[in-house]
Amino acid sequence: MTAMDEAKITKKKRAYSNFSSWSICFVASLFFFYEIVQLTVFNTISGDLTRTFSLSTLQLSRLSACYLYACAAFLLPAGLLLDRFSTKKLLAIACGLCAIGTGLIPTASTVEVATLGRILTGIGNTIAFLGCMRLATRWFPANKIALAMSLSVTIGMSGGIFSQTPFALLVKITGWQQAMFINAAIGGIITLLIIFIVKDTPASHTPQNSHINRIIPTGFFESLKKASSKSQNWLCGLYTGLLNLPVMMIGALWGNLYLTQGRGFSAMQAGNITSLIFLGLIIGAPLMGWISDKINSRRKPMLISSCAIFLVILAIIYLSLPTAALSVLFFLFGVLSGSQVLSYPIVSKSNPPHLESTSLALVAIIVNMGGAVSQLLFGWLVNLKWDGLMENGIPIHTLSAYQFALIMLPLAFLISLLAAALIHDAYPRSSSEIDYASTTGIAS
Repeated sequence: MTAMDEAKITKKKRAYSNFSSWSICFVASLFFFYEIVQLTVFNTISGDLTRTFSLSTLQLSRLSACYLYACAAFLLPAGLLLDRFSTKKLLAIACGLCAIGTGLIPTASTVEVATLGRILTGIGNTIAFLGCMRLATRWFPANKIALAMSLSVTIGMSGGIFSQTPFALLVKITGWQQAMFINAAIGGIITLLIIFIVKDTPASHTPQNSHINRIIPTGFFESLKKASSKSQNWLCGLYTGLLNLPVMMIGALWGNLYLTQGRGFSAMQAGNITSLIFLGLIIGAPLMGWISDKINSRRKPMLISSCAIFLVILAIIYLSLPTAALSVLFFLFGVLSGSQVLSYPIVSKSNPPHLESTSLALVAIIVNMGGAVSQLLFGWLVNLKWDGLMENGIPIHTLSAYQFALIMLPLAFLISLLAAALIHDAYPRSSSEIDYASTTGIAS
């Protein structure tokens, strides 16, 4: 065999390896996409759920928030499982559970069964995101890991766009229950793709256990105790959770009802406008990372974003705007909320290696618990102003009721400004640290 023949074979092997790496991470990212659909799909079918299960706004909030409670409860166990068992098997099991949970909701005759389905989908979210990150670090060289993670996040967050107008069109054609069955079937297909395509590691991969070995002697609870004792971790968690509220409150549950009942938009218009939050977030997260790199500061973009998003939400709440202007504001809402990702590299830099993962998990738990509490609080506040008006089995709330509940958002952004002001700007030493931490900050 000539040197040229060997070079061709090597080139083909490298091309096949690259194709395998991208294929595996793409399939894993489809599960992350699917989970974001489940997180946000209640925004599209909120009226149908309310009518079918005879729910009040507070009960709808509780049902939706079960996803986030389950996610928060299983974040730390998910990390432990991924450290010890096959990523592929855990992804397949989690995706299968998520598909089953999604299928339970349209078949449920009681809200308790629907709640169980919601909990199963929330459990899957923890494995989906962490599994994507794990596979990226195993299948790509160091100079491509950040790109792989960024693309996984982009694919995942596009699920928030799919769950709005496209899913609303599907609901309009088939009805909400049939649409959810199709949704569940998609989960089953992704599960099969994971089983047949995803692999844990390349053949040449040698497990690097040095990081795990540093953690195990410290002890899980001791690591959690030390991570919890750092005010920097709590401040970053608070900031990230508050800047994530546009997704958790408006994008995931209340956006469509606010726009249809409070502002008089059609369901399709509401879906289009709400989806712009996710489009803005997809653009805003890497944009904020790029800006922070250019000015050598995480804290400054965080402070500016808190101020700007405060003004944007006031305009959304109190100004009567045409569709185009409101669409621009919702897009800016998403772009500015992208600054939430800057907390993660600060946490990574502020903690020793043996506390980094635990500290990041702590931040993710705060984010999910904050989202769950905000959904419940919003439902409770709207319900306080309800005058008992019903239409087709759905409680109808006035614009003033929604404005009363939405006031919690500008207050939250003022608190985020205070949190950002108290955070120490621990800027990373290298661009690789920046890229890795920034790409792991969304929708945990």
